[in-house]
Amino acid sequence: HPSPSQQLSAKERYKEELKHQIEEQKRRQAEEREKIRIREEKEEERLAKERARMQQQYEEEQRRQQEAQENLRKMTQEAMTPHKAEVKRTSKQRVPESAKEEKEKTSQQTHEAQQSLQRAPSPPIPTLRRLPSRPSTEINQLSSRAGRSVSAPHATSKVPTPYDGQQEVIRELSALRNCLRKKQNQLELQIDRTAIAHPHLDRRPPRMDA
Repeated sequence: HPSPSQQLSAKERYKEELKHQIEEQKRRQAEEREKIRIREEKEEERLAKERARMQQQYEEEQRRQQEAQENLRKMTQEAMTPHKAEVKRTSKQRVPESAKEEKEKTSQQTHEAQQSLQRAPSPPIPTLRRLPSRPSTEINQLSSRAGRSVSAPHATSKVPTPYDGQQEVIRELSALRNCLRKKQNQLELQIDRTAIAHPHLDRRPPRMDA
């Protein structure tokens, strides 16, 4: 049988061996934890770089899209600018041009009415016929008859003459001329209002007296 001293020595050796194993296990665990920490740090660094790269790519793509949209907007605006200017110019000139055309038409009608009035034939001038000489007795009889006719007048019907027809034509032409003048004044007022609203347009032409 081993002696007590030998037993104590074996027990101490066992303890020392167990302690050594425990310390070795702790050391290996610490080394493993350090390796894991290093791997995690590297992975985090890699992920951070990947996120930064993706963010940069996203921002770059956004910038390219914005530039493309801005270029498209500018191209569309440049293409539409002449069309808008033409539409605006046409809309501004449409009303004045129609008013000018109407004024020219009215002036032409007034001129035609004046020409018709000038071409109308003059009323016939009645001619005086020399009456044959009458004897004094016949003159006295005519005087007495004239006196009786003055004292007792009777109604006579008026026969229309060519002169009366000419006067009727003149009155109708005068009424037409007055109507055309009134319409011309209204058009000139409309042109004046348009010129005030659009001062860059041409002023109205001088009034044509009828």
